[in-house]
Amino acid sequence: MCTFGNPTFTRSLRVLSIFSLIVLVSLIIVWSVNGCSDNGNDDDDNDNDDTFTPIDDDDDDDNNDDDAPLPIFEIDFEDYELGYLDHPDWEKGREDGASRMEIVDIGKDGGGQALQVQGGTAQGDIVQYFYQYESIDADFSVEFDFMPADGAYFAFGLYEQGSINTTEEVIIEMQPPNGYVLAYIKGSSSGRNCGVADYDTWHTATVVVHIADETFDVLLDGDATLCADMDFLTGGQNPFSYFGVMETSAEGYGGTVTLDNFLGEITE
Repeated sequence: MCTFGNPTFTRSLRVLSIFSLIVLVSLIIVWSVNGCSDNGNDDDDNDNDDTFTPIDDDDDDDNNDDDAPLPIFEIDFEDYELGYLDHPDWEKGREDGASRMEIVDIGKDGGGQALQVQGGTAQGDIVQYFYQYESIDADFSVEFDFMPADGAYFAFGLYEQGSINTTEEVIIEMQPPNGYVLAYIKGSSSGRNCGVADYDTWHTATVVVHIADETFDVLLDGDATLCADMDFLTGGQNPFSYFGVMETSAEGYGGTVTLDNFLGEITE
């Protein structure tokens, strides 16, 4: 009997063909997922070779770039209240006479807030504030921006733990009337001239501290200065944990200095 013209047999062939096609397509999909997952190149693994792997230049168990500086603090004053400096991270040392520190809106780079030292010039006018950070017993750097008004004076110091309001280990200051930036070393009452900072102009000062050598360097606007390998003032028995901004009580010294963008980083 000839069966090719039989309608039942014809339908069975069609069902079988459709089923075979479904099975074939399923096999192709499974093979594509499991056998072609190496999307990055034609090597013999199944890894995506285009996947980014973070840099780890040490043998530790993290994926961090171990040569990158570790931040200690970063202060841009944007979240501070305008007006008199009253912030839990800052401690007042002295404030007498006409001298004070305030948070001001300076419009720098199209907007922004900064710390402003407003120093009186009479004898006894003085203001000092200190910022405490986590104690550091490793090489580190601190940089900040500053803009002195004509004839202004200010000083910046780094302190060891427990030495606040007594003796700085590192101190730099700007002396009028010529705008000299000076740094002081152990056993000397006169500062070394690190360079000149123009008045009414933004500058960046950087202090690089070498703990083991008990020395520091001062950079001005990113450039090395004659203030290199300067000895600590007292000798460095304790970790560093404060920096201070101040205006002296000496007659004739004062004026307005605006500071911003304090950044501390461990460098070793």
